[in-house]
Amino acid sequence: MVGCFTRRPRVSTRFTTPLFSPGPFGCLATRTVHLLLYFERGCVLVYGAPEHDVVDTSGVTSLHAYCDEAVFDSSKGRSFGFGALLTDEHITREVIDCALRELSRHKTGDPRDERTLRRGYFHASEDSKNAHSVLCTEINRSVSGEFKYQRTRDGESLLIRHENAPSEDDHLSSMLSGVLVALSYRSRQLSIHVEQRSQVSESSIRDTLDRLYGYMEVSVAENSGIPCLFPQCSLSISDKREPGLQVVDFLIWATNRTQQNPPKSVWFDRIEKRMSVDAEIQNSPESIGGFTLKAPLRTVPIDYPDEVFPVRGPESSDDFLNAACLMERIVRQATREPFPDHVRHLEESAKRSVARADAAGSRLSREIVQGLASAYVRLFDTLPIYSGIDRLDTPAWRNLLLTRKVASSFLSRGLSGVRNSDQFILFREQNLASSPDWFFPD
Repeated sequence: MVGCFTRRPRVSTRFTTPLFSPGPFGCLATRTVHLLLYFERGCVLVYGAPEHDVVDTSGVTSLHAYCDEAVFDSSKGRSFGFGALLTDEHITREVIDCALRELSRHKTGDPRDERTLRRGYFHASEDSKNAHSVLCTEINRSVSGEFKYQRTRDGESLLIRHENAPSEDDHLSSMLSGVLVALSYRSRQLSIHVEQRSQVSESSIRDTLDRLYGYMEVSVAENSGIPCLFPQCSLSISDKREPGLQVVDFLIWATNRTQQNPPKSVWFDRIEKRMSVDAEIQNSPESIGGFTLKAPLRTVPIDYPDEVFPVRGPESSDDFLNAACLMERIVRQATREPFPDHVRHLEESAKRSVARADAAGSRLSREIVQGLASAYVRLFDTLPIYSGIDRLDTPAWRNLLLTRKVASSFLSRGLSGVRNSDQFILFREQNLASSPDWFFPD
């Protein structure tokens, strides 16, 4: 019983090693402390020995995601195809202009070529073979990145199962989810480019991203060894003239044609791919795949030290309560200073959660606990919380990853989420007055 818990939980187990920060947002600092970490000048500083290699993921990397969808007739019936082209650099107008100049020089008399030249952009389903050829050649020459795609039969939504038939918002969710999954372990900032649709607006995309971020938060409990970033996203809703959207339109069109009966793979085969994957999902109307153009993305994936696996626990009530207390302390410490630019989008919600906890006093609500948990999960890899931690310090990594797993469990909508929240709420209420340092940093 939590009510019988009278001894001090093993909060930080009294670590006394120096703090060390190699990050760009704070200067080198060492001192002996009894807290696991603190926040200084916009950088989380975690204890660790300076003589060892450290994880340095604080550099800001910006990626572009060009997203589009198409309806097509496959061998299995009417289907939807969703695609996202991920690039390190913004695709400029020069890619399209070069292809249009080649099309103008090599016109074949096909009236479709004249229409393409007059409108000034490519649209694969309406263009001629000649237009396909010049655009494909320019993509092979100039575009580098990774293309991800998902397909599903009509009437089936890839991720969101609603009572009614899937709406355009469901398809938008599917499209953006593929982007987030692809980037969730390696991107800092994300620029999303989407073609204008009747029901697509900046607010609908923001709502969709928030919902998908919520799913990602909960998934951390079951995938505790997999990094999960919550990058800052800028949005751009454009028409078909956007160069990157013209490129992804061609890639989706060429990919979808391989599913027709009979398959038409000539343009897919002409795309110069460094590697290509296509897979059917068992007992599902879905399939997924992707390929690399010229070179993979330059971003370096985040990984955790091998020695921390598997991420077990919590194996006792002590472990659970220790992690829950550490979660609150870390979030509170982080909100004492302005956030670095690459996590500025997470600052308002984190500080709002702390303010609500302060206003509630000793008795928190489940919603407040979930707010603190959400802040911890989102900051964990995105800040990251472990910036500066020694990769050889296995106990520290295990403590932080266990805390991440416990924080994610608070966000579950099932009975376990309610039970875990209630356990922490009761323990905190009984011990806050006598032991505030369990929940508040120095």
